[in-house]
Parts: sequence; structure tokens; C-alpha cells
Amino acid sequence: MLWYMVTKREFLFFFKHDHLKSLSLFVATSLLMVGPTIFPLMYLMRTDPLLDAHNPKSFALDLFALFVPGETWHFSSLTEGYWSKPPVGISEASVYLGYGVLILLVYLWIKRKDVTQNNISLWYFLAGFFFLMAMGPVLEINGNIVYQGWMPYTLLEKVLPFLKLSDVPARMVVMTTLPASMLGALAIARMTETSRGKVFAFLAIAMLFIEYLPGSLPATPTSMPNYVTALANLPNDGGVLDEAAPTKYYQLYYQTAYQKPMILGYVTHTPSSVVEKEAGLRRAINRGNYTMLWDKYHIRYIVTKDVIDYESPYVSVNLVYQDGEANIYRLECKCDNGE
Repeated sequence: MLWYMVTKREFLFFFKHDHLKSLSLFVATSLLMVGPTIFPLMYLMRTDPLLDAHNPKSFALDLFALFVPGETWHFSSLTEGYWSKPPVGISEASVYLGYGVLILLVYLWIKRKDVTQNNISLWYFLAGFFFLMAMGPVLEINGNIVYQGWMPYTLLEKVLPFLKLSDVPARMVVMTTLPASMLGALAIARMTETSRGKVFAFLAIAMLFIEYLPGSLPATPTSMPNYVTALANLPNDGGVLDEAAPTKYYQLYYQTAYQKPMILGYVTHTPSSVVEKEAGLRRAINRGNYTMLWDKYHIRYIVTKDVIDYESPYVSVNLVYQDGEANIYRLECKCDNGE
């Protein structure tokens, strides 16, 4: 709408009868479909703010990310010197656009007057706008922050405060890839109008095939330590506090096997009220107050870090609070020799 208002110099066009009907229908449909998610979230942010937001400086797009193949490329070892430096994960760092696409974008811009489709300039604007937004509040080059002053994302965050709920600006680059795809398709269509152009179009597509050839994604082992199996065989009459899992993600994965309520699980953003309630729980855990852990929180099993050996047949130490007393049990699996 803003683009139409500026290019057509009709700043109140939506008050015209036909436009007003279309706009009203669009707004009503959007509120009906998106409102049940957006409005409760906005209310929650005011009454019980969500915590654990990412630091946008740590999830900013590197300036070279669009122009250097990332870790997901089949020949990523050739560019490891670059993609191993940015602090973001593999998904946010591997956003290579491809020189085949860049050539097509330059070609289409030169030939833009010969293209009948409207709004080509809008697509270019969107690609550039979201590229700037994806760089976040800092200018990062080759994994190093070289500027931390005013950036376009800083202003956008002030205009749209709910962006702070995510604060992973690098993901906005998907809205650079989309316009580039549309423009690249228009460029191919323009090229194939002539015999010589068809040759160049074929070469561009062949280049994209090599540039986009995917490599193997990192895999997480599916094996589980012995204590998970032991927990699965115990009575399902209380919660589990798993302090032995190497990461919070493994905690979630292991819970799918032992299938008991999990204490202190992982969610993307934690409401403030939950953090306040967890404070008492964590104090009881740190002090070893097993009576409270059972009576108030109904925690039956605690798996501790100091006894876990992933190569050992021994399983874990579990807390079972039962019959008014706290008992520590060591569960063991028999070795091959029967011990």
C-alpha cells in the first residue's frame, strides 16, 4: 500500500469506494484469522512479559553471508574459513544467494524497461530492504562486529516493539530470497525470448545447480543412555528432574522415551510468572530439600550429573521420596559377565 501511495501519488486512494471495500474485507479477514494468536500474545506481553529473548547482536546477518556459500553447501569445505566464524547457527548462516541469481538480477535491472510486468522496482526494494533489516543492530563483516551505532533495524525495532520477542534479525533474509527468486524467474523468461539468451539462461541455471548442491546436514545421535531406559521401567507416579542430559534439547528427546512428567523443561520464551515460580523450585533443588520436592512439586526421580557414564552399564542415582522418607537408589544394569 505504501509503495502504491508513493508511486501513484495517491495518498488517500483507499478511501475510494472500490479500494475501501477491498481493504475492509482484507482487514476483517486478517483479524479473524490472525487475531486469535496476535491479540492474546500482545496482552500476555503487557501482563506477563516473556523472557529469554535472543540478543539481536548475536543473531545478526554477516555482510558476506549472501555471497559466500555456507555450511549446507556440498563443497562447504572450500569456504569453511568463512562460515565457521559467524556466531549464528547453521540455519541462520547458510543463506547464500548464488552468483547465478546475482547475474540474473543485474541483467533484469538493465533490461527492466523491456519487461512488461509491473512493480519490478518494488521487488528490488523489498530485497534490499530486508537485507538491511537482516543485518540487525550491528554491522558484522567476516564474523567480526565493525559497527554498533545506528542501523535500520534499530529504528524498525522501535516502530514494531514486538520484534524484541524474536530478536533473530538474520531470519529476515528469507524476504530477500523471495524477491530474488521472483526477479530471477522474470530474468530467465526475458532471456529465453532469443536464441542467444537461451544459452545464457542455460548457463545461469547450470551455475545455480552447482551453487545450490546441498551437503549432508549435521545429525544428532539417536542413542540414549542407560538411565533413560531405567526411568522408563520405573513406576509412573511422579515427575523427573534430569540433570544428566548434556543439553536441554536432549532432555526433551529423552522424555519421549521414559514418558514421565519432566521438571524444568525447555520452551522458547518463558513467562515472567513462571520464572518467579521456578525460583522456589530451584532453591529446593539446590538445598536438597527432598520433602518439598515431593510434597509440593511431586518430583519422584532426580538423575544427577556426577554418576552418569554413557559407556558404563551403571545407570543413575534416582531420588524416590516414599513413605515419608527420602531414599537414594543406585540402579544398575548387569554387565555381560553377569556382575
